[in-house]
Amino acid sequence: MSRCLYLKMAVDNIRKNRQVYIPFLLTSIGTCAMYYILYALSVSDSIQESFGGAAVLSVLMLGRWIMMVFSVIFLYYTYSFLLKQRKKEFGIYTILGMEKRHIRRVLFWENLLAFLISCAGGILLGILLFKAVLLLLMRILHYGVAFGFEIPMEALQGSVLLLAVIFFLIFLNTIRIVHFTNPIDMLKGGQVGEREPKTKWVLALAGFLLLGGGYYLAITSKTPIEAFLMFFVAVVMVILGTYALFTAGSILILKLLRKNKNYYYKTSHFTSVSGMIYRMKQNAAGLASICVMSTAVLILISTTVSMYFGMNDLLRTRYPRDIMINAYPITEEELPALQEKLQGTIEESGVTVENTLSYLELGTMFYQTEPNHFDGQQVISFQGMNCQIFFLTLSDYNQMTGKEETLQEGEVLLQETRGEVLGDSLEIEDHTYRIKERINDFDMGNSELANMVNTFYVVLPDLSELVALETEFGSKGYEMNQEPGLEYCLNFDSDADDEEMSALSAALNDIVAQEGYHGYSECVADSKESFYALYGSMFFIGAFLGALFLMATVLIIYYKQLSEGYDDRERFAIMQKVGMSKREVRKSIKSQVMIVFFLPLAMAAVHICFAFPILTNIMNMMNLTNVRLFAVGMAGTFLAFALIYAAVYGMTAKAYYRIVSWKK
Repeated sequence: MSRCLYLKMAVDNIRKNRQVYIPFLLTSIGTCAMYYILYALSVSDSIQESFGGAAVLSVLMLGRWIMMVFSVIFLYYTYSFLLKQRKKEFGIYTILGMEKRHIRRVLFWENLLAFLISCAGGILLGILLFKAVLLLLMRILHYGVAFGFEIPMEALQGSVLLLAVIFFLIFLNTIRIVHFTNPIDMLKGGQVGEREPKTKWVLALAGFLLLGGGYYLAITSKTPIEAFLMFFVAVVMVILGTYALFTAGSILILKLLRKNKNYYYKTSHFTSVSGMIYRMKQNAAGLASICVMSTAVLILISTTVSMYFGMNDLLRTRYPRDIMINAYPITEEELPALQEKLQGTIEESGVTVENTLSYLELGTMFYQTEPNHFDGQQVISFQGMNCQIFFLTLSDYNQMTGKEETLQEGEVLLQETRGEVLGDSLEIEDHTYRIKERINDFDMGNSELANMVNTFYVVLPDLSELVALETEFGSKGYEMNQEPGLEYCLNFDSDADDEEMSALSAALNDIVAQEGYHGYSECVADSKESFYALYGSMFFIGAFLGALFLMATVLIIYYKQLSEGYDDRERFAIMQKVGMSKREVRKSIKSQVMIVFFLPLAMAAVHICFAFPILTNIMNMMNLTNVRLFAVGMAGTFLAFALIYAAVYGMTAKAYYRIVSWKK
């Protein structure tokens, strides 16, 4: 056989199987275009030269690696759906006398053609869309418009190499299946293994335990660090549990329903349950994949959207005042001179200040060993027990709040910014204090409110106790600042514009340095651009990868519908032969398809609900403390995704019913 004949057969095969080939080729083209765009952005000079460009490029680089790994898995996996529908075709070739080496050559040309079409279409589409995407990213990051046009050769080569690897793996897997599969089995195609699935009790139990364990970790994580570390463990457990439940748990539940004679022996229930048993056996992996992909889309988009549109909340959590100054170590005697110089600089600038907070504090790391007991041991633990305690004086507290609180010896006021102290007493090593009042509504006005560890504020009766604790903790070498000592904090808002605030912050920072103190002056105006660079790039990557995951979900759904259609076509005919009307058959199959189709979406909604507490803690670590905003963002994302999901069902259902209604 000549090469031209193999090439002609390959072209004919792609044309005749266009119903399954065209969606795969379009997805390959889209994947290649998206990878090219992301690669080109990650090496773009326009972004590199912008303020905060290094942080943006780092996020883009991370997104590119995630997309590369996912693209390999995604295209390799979805091709298996296409291959399933073509097994019968390969079996016919074998029966007609073609040797397996001839089939391999036809498959080689098919994959080569698909690779070339995907590369050419993907890179051309990527080049055409790159500038528009770059301008969109620059707008999201609040950068200036980038002029010029770039076609990075590095991005071209990387995109071609990625597709080459993917199609090579696909080709190896295809010839493996052709080589090791019996021709008779290939002729049966998707009908192989139509025997009733066995009940896998161990796998079903493992699925329930894994899912329950993942949910437990998600809802019991208390601190951001604990949530961050437990999140990945919970994700792995939920993914494994999802696959196990769809594979074995669903069949177990259906068989239990079948044993219930009062339920099972009814016309609507009989056909639905019996049909669902076989349907779940054949499509469990696909349904679990749709569920996992849907959950990934929802989490990725909802978190990045919430962070981007909650930018003002993020900035205010990190910078509760427009300008925040701290200086340490400082003594009571040195404080008036520093305050005078800072105040003089503020007055010279002509800037009006308001909401001023001025106080001395002592901040130390502790380890919460009991609900109300803290030790100052130098141990770093990630079990959520590390905490930070800030001590300040009653006089500063009254001055900042306008109150006239009083404290007796041994009494303190306590604010639980994050974490909890149980009982009426507070034990800090050998010191025991009685908690007179909890002041959880007290705004300290500093960035410690965004701490990842549990954070407490303790108001002591007078300055002498504060100095005594500083001396004690310093002598023991407890973790404080760069040097043991008290810290002076001055925080205030201003009606000045960003340029004036930035100039004032720089001048105040110079005063702190000139006086020989550690510390610095932070200004919210100086951090806006870096915040937009970081969170804007994360929003862009979230939306970009979310679109890729959504495309993968749509393709898996499409191929699942085709697979369902070819399987149900035979069942459709058999059910009519045993006496059911065409209307009853269609109604039965439609109900089964809808239940199975929307089951992954319902399961994804359950995953999201249980994931909300741990995601909220992780958002706290990213400075997003507005739980309501995050909840609205997640609910809105789910609603939008559900509408898209339903639209995809409507479109793919048409292809399904065309196949089912086809007459031999």
